[in-house]
Amino acid sequence: MAFQLPHGSAMGQRDKHASRGLGWRCGPLSSNRLGLESKGLIGDARRWADIAAGMKGGSYMARWADIEREAPEFAARVRARFGAHKHKILATVRKDGSPRLSGIEATFADGEVWFGSMSASRKSADLARDPRLALHAMSDDPPEDPAAWPGDAKLAGRAVRVDEPARLEAMGGGAGGGVLYRIDIDEVVLTRVPDPPDHLQIDVWRQGRGLSRLRAK
Repeated sequence: MAFQLPHGSAMGQRDKHASRGLGWRCGPLSSNRLGLESKGLIGDARRWADIAAGMKGGSYMARWADIEREAPEFAARVRARFGAHKHKILATVRKDGSPRLSGIEATFADGEVWFGSMSASRKSADLARDPRLALHAMSDDPPEDPAAWPGDAKLAGRAVRVDEPARLEAMGGGAGGGVLYRIDIDEVVLTRVPDPPDHLQIDVWRQGRGLSRLRAK
């Protein structure tokens, strides 16, 4: 289900240090497990001090605005990949623990990532039981020149149901059984082919660790 946000809306702004409760971390892309060469890129002690000051028990989960502030070039590339196609792929966890894939639309607005669903849908039932999710941008087919491929983007975290009447009304949800979610983000991954195109370049932002680069052949 699609939700639309009016252009320029500033609704839904929240304290950047708000506690999000206990966070979930998907399995890390361990350089030891994958045989990848890892190189740390970003260290922002001031920002991590801000996060630590805002934690009130449990793990801080990031807003999209946090990633834009810490790694603006990376965030712009990721957002461009999510904006290249209307539809995205959402992964949720079924009752038996197996994955469920659903096609959805998602919106980047007011420093958050948003998506909607029908309240009676299977993915809504999944998220009510287990909020963990992954969201994948639709990828372009690679061109003849691998280095010209714009890349592949995905993020992971947990869904937070939003029941604020003003927000629901602004985004066209609430009527007809629609449910609105924002995503508390734990990990964002951008995969590209650099020049020379002899390997994959995987940039990974993780909550509490910042941005790092993996190299895979």
